[in-house]
Amino acid sequence: MRLDVLRRLQLPASPPSLLLRAAWKYGVAVGVAAVVLTAGGVDRVQPNGHALATSVLPTTVPCGTIATDLNDPTTATWTATKSPYLGTASPYNLPVSSTNNADPTVQPCDAIVVPPDVTLKIDASQGPVQIFSHGAAIDVHGGHLLVLGASEINSVLFDAEPDVASWTGITVDASDASHAGNASLAFASIQHAHERRDVHARPDGPHQAASLWAGRGQ
Repeated sequence: MRLDVLRRLQLPASPPSLLLRAAWKYGVAVGVAAVVLTAGGVDRVQPNGHALATSVLPTTVPCGTIATDLNDPTTATWTATKSPYLGTASPYNLPVSSTNNADPTVQPCDAIVVPPDVTLKIDASQGPVQIFSHGAAIDVHGGHLLVLGASEINSVLFDAEPDVASWTGITVDASDASHAGNASLAFASIQHAHERRDVHARPDGPHQAASLWAGRGQ
């Protein structure tokens, strides 16, 4: 497993409020500061220079293996304006996990899965991208996670839905000996997840070792 950290900021004084997370989910023009997998998350908030698209709906990501792009079975591209799920884009809403499921009529889902030989590319170059989870993890199971935040404004946020306390977070693991799984993130923030793992960036590059925080902001 490999995690490449392209940028990270200092820890903030406090986590973002529930009100801010709920407002950003519904497209209010605020932006999150650039952060890569830090325990506290967002360092500062700035006005968002790119309004979210109004011609698309929020994406409800189904349980299990993620959908890939049309005519490209090896890539799933999530942006502010389009996704493999036709007519939808940011925010991306992940399913409810068994831990958070209070409705017996709802089938829980513990993870959406990035399988071997597939890259989940989250590209914020067209505007900020938000991923909100009702508990389900993003499981990079032998695949690749490529988070392309473009700046402190056009960044990527991973967070719990406002109606749940936390979500599992991002896991990266091998599916077999030839598919180790890896993740590379820039200008991204992970908030309100509940596990912590220490992951080291590749030793042959300029990136520093980093702690992959999937824990709630303190």
